[in-house]
Amino acid sequence: MQNAEEVFLQHEEGLLSDDQFNSHRAYLVVFFSSAGVRWYWNVWKSQRPGTQQAFKTWIDEIIREVPTRSFDVSMDGFLAQMLAAKTNTQ
Repeated sequence: MQNAEEVFLQHEEGLLSDDQFNSHRAYLVVFFSSAGVRWYWNVWKSQRPGTQQAFKTWIDEIIREVPTRSFDVSMDGFLAQMLAAKTNTQ
């Protein structure tokens, strides 16, 4: 979370371009689609009351936009995802 906060703050200060910021945001959209990551976010957020509120609000908005997904990390799940990706690119 520290990295996401740092990227957010650097963008706020004008040190990162919109393209760089949006690239990181796209990563966070996938990251926060996990139920486990969402749970961790709530724990992290509750333990850091001094964290910038604008950052917390930004992450909360991402979470509201993105449906929760389950990830199958088994070998069968991986192979199914690879096959689906290959089929979608042909």
